[in-house]
Amino acid sequence: MNTSQHTSPVTLSTNTSSLGSVDVRWLIAEYSRQLKVDISRFVGDLHEISVFRCEDTGYSYYHPFSVAGDASFYEELQRYSWYYMDWKWEHETAKRHVVPDMHVLEIGCGEGGFLQGLQASSVGLELNEKAAVTARSKGVAVLTETIQEHARRHKGEYDCVCCFQVLEHIAQVHEFITSSIEVLEPGGILVLSVPNNDSFIFKEFSPILNYPPHHMGLWSVNSLLGLQKIAAIRVEAVFLEPLQPYHFGYGADFLAGRLSGPHSSIVRRAAAKLERILLRELPPLQQMAGASTSALAPYLPGHSALMIFGKTA
Repeated sequence: MNTSQHTSPVTLSTNTSSLGSVDVRWLIAEYSRQLKVDISRFVGDLHEISVFRCEDTGYSYYHPFSVAGDASFYEELQRYSWYYMDWKWEHETAKRHVVPDMHVLEIGCGEGGFLQGLQASSVGLELNEKAAVTARSKGVAVLTETIQEHARRHKGEYDCVCCFQVLEHIAQVHEFITSSIEVLEPGGILVLSVPNNDSFIFKEFSPILNYPPHHMGLWSVNSLLGLQKIAAIRVEAVFLEPLQPYHFGYGADFLAGRLSGPHSSIVRRAAAKLERILLRELPPLQQMAGASTSALAPYLPGHSALMIFGKTA
């Protein structure tokens, strides 16, 4: 592992190391094959995208930052019904920590499902204008601006700032986190959920959306804990997502891959049938709220991790 003088986007220190690179030709081909999305405009004439790790926090990230997706890229992904889910495990988990008299800001609110489900005054930030329009049609107050822009005018205004599945898209993490904390009043809470790269889903399957231009960083529980090194926050709670019915196929493939011969195909067929039954029989809210029905859940943590921080000053 080669030491690098590259600057960490979290701590802004040069205590970083190189983890290798991603072949751009492969990346373009896989986005086209799997999602029918052309990402060539983001990578230009690059042959590879570098991967670094911040040694102070354990956070891994892609470079150059210019390969990050823009609003139009997310509009392309929005055509898939699974991309913006109205209610998920992390929403239900976070909601238990939001009381009615709180003033809540959600960064990257998508189509507004979480804020619509709260009994609290709230504001959403969303750069995908198409998603913002949908959220406003639901009665959600949405601004099309970054958290950095919002923080200049709204310091200390919120009791709770939520950010679900957004931080992994952000290249300039330090500025994003410090701005998120600036808008909190002392004692307010910051709720962050990210894909948990310690989960078997990412270690075994490397989903294409875990690469640029979609994701710019690879988070884990340990790297989230490292955010305490750059801001006046302390961890108050940590949650790992149980394996959800809509990710059950990953668990079945994981187990089948460790079997050989006819046992592998039997596991896959049985898992596919069980997944169809679960998704048909469970009430929709129960599916989205994280009520895992999979016997694999205690042994195979699911897609995401959620952490709640308290602002200390």
